[in-house]
Amino acid sequence: MPAALTIDLRPLRRSRDLRFLLGGASLAQLGTALVAVAAGLQVYRLTHSSLAVGAISGVAAVPMIAGMLAGGVLADAWDRRWLIVASPCLAGASSVALALNAGAPHPSLWLAYSLLAAAAAAAGLGGPAGTAALPTLVAPGLLPATFAMSATVRQLAALVADGLRHARRSALVIAVMLIDADATVFGMPQALFPALGLETFHAGPTGVGLVYAAPAAGALLGALTSGWVGGVRHAGRAVLVAVTVWGVAIAAVGVVPLLPVALGLLALAGAADLVSEVLRNSLLQQSVPEALRGRLTALWLAQADGAPALGNLEAGGVATLVTPAFSIVSGGLACVAGALLLGGLMPVLRRARLHLDPDRNPAQSSTGG
Repeated sequence: MPAALTIDLRPLRRSRDLRFLLGGASLAQLGTALVAVAAGLQVYRLTHSSLAVGAISGVAAVPMIAGMLAGGVLADAWDRRWLIVASPCLAGASSVALALNAGAPHPSLWLAYSLLAAAAAAAGLGGPAGTAALPTLVAPGLLPATFAMSATVRQLAALVADGLRHARRSALVIAVMLIDADATVFGMPQALFPALGLETFHAGPTGVGLVYAAPAAGALLGALTSGWVGGVRHAGRAVLVAVTVWGVAIAAVGVVPLLPVALGLLALAGAADLVSEVLRNSLLQQSVPEALRGRLTALWLAQADGAPALGNLEAGGVATLVTPAFSIVSGGLACVAGALLLGGLMPVLRRARLHLDPDRNPAQSSTGG
C-alpha cells in the first residue's frame, strides 16, 4: 500500500508517553463501545422505543458536559496524568454496576439511566486532560497523524472566563464547533440502530451489533489509511467535504433495503467522520495557546459530546412521530444542507490551513489563534 495511504506512525515512534496514553485509551474506548451497544439493546427491549434509546444520550449529556468542564479546569491546574488514570477507573465501576443491573431478574430502566449518567460524568472528567496532553507530546506538524491514531480508539457549568473569551474571539474555533454540531445533531441516528437491526432488517441482536459496529469499522479503516491526511493543507475545505459525505451516506442508509449495503454506507460515513474529526481537532489545537488548551479542549469536548445527545433525541423523536427511515433520511440531508450553509457563511472555515512542518517544537506553536 502506498505510504501516503497508510497510517502515519511517526508520533508513536517519537513519543513513548504517547504510546502509553493511546494504549490505555484504546482499552477504555473498547469498554465504552461495548457498554453503548449493550445499553441501547437493553433499553430498546425494555421499552420498544427509539426515543427511549435516544434518551440514553440525553440523560448522559449533562453529567458528561459537567465532567468535561470541570476536567478542563483541573487539566490546566493539576497533573493531567492523575485525571487520565482516574477517569476510566471511575467509569469502569459504573459499568460493572450497569452489568449487574442488566443481569437482575427485573432490570431497572431508571437505574440503568442513572448508572450511564455516572459513567458519562467520570469519562468526561478525564477527556480534556487526555486530548490536551497530545499537543505537548508531538510536534505540531504531527498533530493530524496523532489525532488519527487517537480517533481509532475513541468525546453548562462555568469555565474560566479567559477560555470563553478566547473561544468567542476566535472565528475558527466557533466555525469548527458549528460544523461538528451540524454533523452530530442532524446526522447522528444512533438511537435508531436497535430498530434498524431488529425491525428494518430483521437481523436480531447480531444485526444490531453490526449496525453499531459499522461506523467504527469505517473509522478504523480510515485511520489505518490516514497517512495522506497529514498532507492536507486546506483542512477547512476537507472538513466541509467530509461532513457532506457523512450526511449523504447517512441519508442513503434510510432508503436501502439490504443490511450489507446499509453497513457499507455506515462504514463510509464512519471513515468520512474520521477524516473530519482528525482535521477539526488539528485545526482547533493548532489555534489554541498552551495556557488555555485544557479549558478550550473542555469546551470543545462538551460541545462534541453534547451535540450527539441532541442528535439522538432528535432522531428518536422524529422516528416516533413519523418513521425511522424518514428520520434517517431527513437528518442526513439536513447535515448536508448545514455544511453547505456554514461553508458559505463562514469563509474562515473554507480558508483554514494546517502547518505541515513535522519538526517544529510544540512550544513554538502556542499562538493566540
